[in-house]
Amino acid sequence: MTARFKAIAWDVDGTLVDSEPLHYRALIQVCRDRGCRIDGIDEMTFLGVSIADVWEQLRSDLPDGLSKGDWLAAIDRYYVENCGSIAMQPGALKLIEKAAAAGIRQVCVSNSHRQVVEANLQMMGAERYMEFLVCLDDVKNGKPAPEPYARACSLLELPAHDVLAVEDSRTGAASATAAGLPVAVVGNMNAMESSTYGGFGSLEELAAELFGASAVRELQPATPAGNAHPGAAAICPAGSLSR
Repeated sequence: MTARFKAIAWDVDGTLVDSEPLHYRALIQVCRDRGCRIDGIDEMTFLGVSIADVWEQLRSDLPDGLSKGDWLAAIDRYYVENCGSIAMQPGALKLIEKAAAAGIRQVCVSNSHRQVVEANLQMMGAERYMEFLVCLDDVKNGKPAPEPYARACSLLELPAHDVLAVEDSRTGAASATAAGLPVAVVGNMNAMESSTYGGFGSLEELAAELFGASAVRELQPATPAGNAHPGAAAICPAGSLSR
């Protein structure tokens, strides 16, 4: 890992946290509050799509007097107020910690606004591991344009081939690929063909690829005390339990 990649650029929504259901609820509720029912739209329709692009797709169905700024602010506010309901993807924090321990620099590149990204990272307890964030607020063109990942490489002062992008959507993978980064796609089987480094069913599989099979054990949660079995301490040593 250290020989090939000097940094990891993490997507956040869907990759590190299971946030897409909350993004969907925020969108549905804010539109409903403003007289527009979009309940029939499939939850996966806007996977990886920036909220600014969602506005463009829905604006003809929204009230004439509703401003884009007010609509976006209401969605972000709903999300931040309810982000305690989301969960980390299994092994996410431990993989971030393992990369940090290996001396690998880490950043986040997201199609969400900064307050949403910060809320997600704070919920995880992962903000201290990220050198910086590149959010929708920071670029003129979000994913799938290359600008977010190109900006991250520029700030890292690293060539794109030294930075591994970790994504869960075609939109994000297209952005990273266009910027020249190798891309690992995690979790979303429908986006696996967009990967250039590899497709992985979970972050645990990615950990095994990057750090070896033993890393998978470190990402697994502790066995409950009542269900402990002989040798459990060797499988999940105290220093490697998920927080």
